[in-house]
Amino acid sequence: MGARPVDAVAESPSEIWARVGGVLRDLGGGIVEGEVQQATVAASGHLYFTLTDGEATVRCIMWRHAAQRLAEPIRQGQLLQAHYGKIDAYAPSGSVSLIVDAIRAAGEGELLQRVLDVRERLIAEGLTDPDRKPPLPRFPRRVGLVTGRDSDAETDVVTALRHRFPPVRIAVCHALVQGVGAVNDVIDALATLDAVEDVDVIILARGGGSVEDLLPFSDEALCRAISALRTPVITSIGHTKQRPNCDEVASAAAEVPARAAEHAVPSAAELAERIDRLADDAAGFAAATLADAAARVDRSRSEEHTSEL
Repeated sequence: MGARPVDAVAESPSEIWARVGGVLRDLGGGIVEGEVQQATVAASGHLYFTLTDGEATVRCIMWRHAAQRLAEPIRQGQLLQAHYGKIDAYAPSGSVSLIVDAIRAAGEGELLQRVLDVRERLIAEGLTDPDRKPPLPRFPRRVGLVTGRDSDAETDVVTALRHRFPPVRIAVCHALVQGVGAVNDVIDALATLDAVEDVDVIILARGGGSVEDLLPFSDEALCRAISALRTPVITSIGHTKQRPNCDEVASAAAEVPARAAEHAVPSAAELAERIDRLADDAAGFAAATLADAAARVDRSRSEEHTSEL
């Protein structure tokens, strides 16, 4: 341990927290935005919850008189803005909390504006340029799939792939597809499949949802990660009127998960039909060639017979 001045006076934990509390009170209030985690209403009527942005978490307290004014309960996973009057230090538990007096959900218009802001940056850097996107393979050795575990999207994509091209081989990597952890989880899943040598195309799929639910698929970090992959990506974030930004940087996008297969694999039925047509054409050509050869032989024999006369 480092040397300590001999005249230093030790402080108690209470004294430390008293000083910390004074500093925090001087900071005043403000507005914080984040995703709700662990929301609990105590028997006293006070509302306790945490907000996170995926990297940091802050505790919040809403006293009963303020919590009773809420039009509806807050829910886990909700994106909201909270106004706090002060930052409180609670010495017994060594915790710091925001004293919240008002809450409002982040509006859909505000979220859509964020999506558009990200899209403009991606366009400005050329990440949406078709010439920068890797082409889709005609006959992929294996199709990668990133989707939620036990999701309808997984069932739809796998069913459509096997219906369209029964011999298809599929590598599935599950990920969170909603909430704060979704962006990093999807990026990790994409990177995992991108590293598999025989995965020639990756489908990123989830079903529909609200603007808030689908916000991770417009995240700038995810879009940049898709652009950086060696493997082409097909996005299919279904049942939404607003195209997520990941559609703009992907090699192809499907309206719903079930239609992603149309971009990923050829149609076995169409291939069989084409083979049948080619076989018919080949048989017709062979028959015509044989008939022509037979006609030439007959003419040759007739000419020989005439010359003998």
